[in-house]
Amino acid sequence: MNRAWAFVAMTLVGTVAGQLVLKHAMGRHGAIPKDLVGAAGFIGKTLLDPLVILSLALAFGASLMWIAALSRLSLATAYPFMSLAFVGTALLSMLLLGESVSATRWIGIGVVVVGLLLVARG
Repeated sequence: MNRAWAFVAMTLVGTVAGQLVLKHAMGRHGAIPKDLVGAAGFIGKTLLDPLVILSLALAFGASLMWIAALSRLSLATAYPFMSLAFVGTALLSMLLLGESVSATRWIGIGVVVVGLLLVARG
């Protein structure tokens, strides 16, 4: 694997990991309040959570890897591979967070993967 594709892979890992960490953190905080004052306090408290900070750091690191990837690959070549984030997030949210993923959703994810394979060959 050349360096450009390693950057794409690291972008995917950082993206998926960041989403999983953020969802885990948000499970501890609950839903955002509907009123403006409550929502502002919720956001302030949430932004101080170490797991939320970690998720933001992972997203930032993934963005840096994406910048590196795009310095070596065209956007039209690299971007379709970001669809693999759907696959990784669905699989790992099921395994690590206990979320359910319906058969219909898996079929849709399969269609995305087939589409990626077609794009990669073209």
